[in-house]
Amino acid sequence: MPRQLRVGMVAGEASGDLLASHLIAALKRKRPDIAFAGIGGPRMAAEGFESHFPMDKLSVRGYAEALATTARSWASARAWRAACYASGPTFS
Repeated sequence: MPRQLRVGMVAGEASGDLLASHLIAALKRKRPDIAFAGIGGPRMAAEGFESHFPMDKLSVRGYAEALATTARSWASARAWRAACYASGPTFS
């Protein structure tokens, strides 16, 4: 039996959340067994996306805010990557 396809996604702001939610819905119509996880927002979650971190923690405005949150963003990315590899990624 083939392994379940898992797709990792990251959306850091509202327009990405909206676009990704439409992509998730379209892909699930074709393959209902696909699992989606990563960093996303409420619209992605409404489509069944498993968000490991809240997207609003990545959303920043301006250079000063971006620099102030760099360490947190890198830590989130490392933790998400570890979670992806722990679940056994599928590469195609």
